[in-house]
Amino acid sequence: MDDKKEYLGKNALAHLKLLIKEDLNNKVDKDGNKVLSSNDFTDDLKTKLENAPTQEDIPSLEGYAKENKIPDVSNFQTSEQVEEAITSKGYATESFVTEKGYQTADDVDKKINSKISTVMDYKGEVNTYEELPKEEVKKGDVYNVKTADETHGVKAGDNVAWNGTDWDVLAGTFDTTGLVKTSDLEEITNPEIDEIWQS
Repeated sequence: MDDKKEYLGKNALAHLKLLIKEDLNNKVDKDGNKVLSSNDFTDDLKTKLENAPTQEDIPSLEGYAKENKIPDVSNFQTSEQVEEAITSKGYATESFVTEKGYQTADDVDKKINSKISTVMDYKGEVNTYEELPKEEVKKGDVYNVKTADETHGVKAGDNVAWNGTDWDVLAGTFDTTGLVKTSDLEEITNPEIDEIWQS
């Protein structure tokens, strides 16, 4: 077959469905001696199923956990004893870290989140690209431009961010040269489907 750009439309899909149904009808082996209520279990399996234990046959666990079965926890260490043991070995506990002014995991998380939240700072919207501020802007300032500006590659509604020297379009560009146009497509024909089906 050639390299035509084809799609499976409604007519072609209906033809494909017909081919599938015909093949399925030819593949099904019908047995007139079988019905939905036929018992195809062997006698041995049927007997096992009938004799399977029911819920009433399962012994009750009531009263299983008696007092003498509960472990004695009186010799287990308390949290205070654990912290005292850690301190005596010279290890740093959470309270030691806090008292010394060291950063905890929570402190680090807050610092990171604070930095991330200031990477981009939405300032508002302008009608045109020319209305974007030229002074007193900092890296990360973001504006929404309502009107398209072909000169600067801005589409209506694009966001732009100040990169330190110029306004950068955050939307980016999308190359459509490799996409197929609808005008280049044609529906695959029934004979072509037959040829594929029989190959």
